Amino acid sequence: MRTATVAPTSSPATALPARWDSGSGERPLPYATLRIRRLIADAQSVADRLEQIAFDGVIDDTEREDFEKALAFLHQLEQGISDIVLCGLGNEKAAPGATGAASR
Repeated sequence: MRTATVAPTSSPATALPARWDSGSGERPLPYATLRIRRLIADAQSVADRLEQIAFDGVIDDTEREDFEKALAFLHQLEQGISDIVLCGLGNEKAAPGATGAASR
């Protein structure tokens, strides 16, 4: 059986629009789910690089750019998770750091 091999990109999530708006100001659930899937696919390599950077407890000049890229990635992941939470809450807005309970 033959299988196709797809070369990984540096970050498939960056190919997605930074902010996609369906007109309602929210991302639809299928889009948010796809975005999370792509981010999770890259998460291990980001975590591995953060571990290398943190090993000596110092972020030196040679690591600074990678550290900032990792922070940007984590922000994308956080936004993706928030999108899923908001989809689950319907029209209610999630509080910062929401745990799944709707803010009142």
